Amino acid sequence: MQTNQVPARRRNPALQQGILFGVIFGIIILINDLLGDFSGLGATAGIISILLFLVELFLYAAAGFRASAQTGRVGTGTLAGIFAGLIGGIVGLIATIIIAFTATNLLLQRAQATANALHIHIIYTSTMIISSAFVSAILGLALAVGLGAAFGAIGGAIGRSRAPQSQAPYQEQFYQGMPAAPTNPANPYNQPYTPNGQGYPPNQTYPQSEQVYPQNPEYAPNNQENPYLYNQQPEPNPTNPTNPSNPYDQGNPPQPPSSNSY
Repeated sequence: MQTNQVPARRRNPALQQGILFGVIFGIIILINDLLGDFSGLGATAGIISILLFLVELFLYAAAGFRASAQTGRVGTGTLAGIFAGLIGGIVGLIATIIIAFTATNLLLQRAQATANALHIHIIYTSTMIISSAFVSAILGLALAVGLGAAFGAIGGAIGRSRAPQSQAPYQEQFYQGMPAAPTNPANPYNQPYTPNGQGYPPNQTYPQSEQVYPQNPEYAPNNQENPYLYNQQPEPNPTNPTNPSNPYDQGNPPQPPSSNSY
């Protein structure tokens, strides 16, 4: 008894790996923003930001590697990197906007102090801080998607060689019997001869004329000049009038009966 197997739900490896590494990427961006805005570490925070940026690039490549290892296609890894960059960029955009609204005064003081140290004659306002936060968040999102596509493709090119080889599903077949012999097998040597590349002319039919043979003339029964008359009757013998039908009877008289009779 054959049971019907219900196929499992088809998964999308690009979306799965993109969500997984995108969440990790978003957490790293959030940590980077908090260290850069509230830690006050200065140069140390910049070094940490560079290291976290390198980790982000590695995550893009890892997402593409894992996705392409399941399908064997580079495009799957590229999509995984795009999804990872998109999710991480959205997390970073939200985190940047929240920090800009909650720590506006702190960000304003640091920006003004940096401008004064560089001898830049500019006065920052809260609107400028919030606007610059929006612009940097959008640019960060676009940069994350672009880097995710590039490094996801690199990881996909490496991971596609690890994809499992697909095997055709086995299908049960009933015995079909021996194949029938071909009725007219192709024989390259059994070809009709065609002189000068032309076929034989069709058979010509010639008109048949009816021959009329002359009929034998009618002759009298006693006409000896007819060579075609085979049933001629012999002439009667005048010497033997008693038996005219016997031409060999020469008229010998009948013999008397023998005296020696039984």
